[in-house]
Amino acid sequence: MEDGPTRVSSSETDQSSRKPKLGRAVERSDCTRRDCRLRQACQRLGSEHLTGFGVYVLAHPCPTCLGALYYCSPDNVFFLTQREEYEKFYTDSRKYFEFGEFYDEYAKEWDERDLPLVYEQRDEGIEIYERWQTLDE
Repeated sequence: MEDGPTRVSSSETDQSSRKPKLGRAVERSDCTRRDCRLRQACQRLGSEHLTGFGVYVLAHPCPTCLGALYYCSPDNVFFLTQREEYEKFYTDSRKYFEFGEFYDEYAKEWDERDLPLVYEQRDEGIEIYERWQTLDE
């Protein structure tokens, strides 16, 4: 393995194979490509963990990106701007997504959120987690 983190960036992919080129840091410039790039970096390293590596992002990670980053556990996440700084430039017309209110949704109980969530408890639902545990042993 080379010194420093692996770089995976959509702007640095081999267009004929769509495979990322190696560089010095895992980077993402937007949320829509973040999962793919983190997955590519993990595949390249042969691990689900980015321990020992840093991830570079444009802005403070959104909750979705933050979840993915927590999961792959990099040593550091470097960002250039905070949500409050770029909020005035961000517009979206999604039904349940308004920039300022979106983050407040996470503080609410699941059944109080604007997005209608329906809990359909089934015993089979836990079986997949039991299976994962046996596979991890």
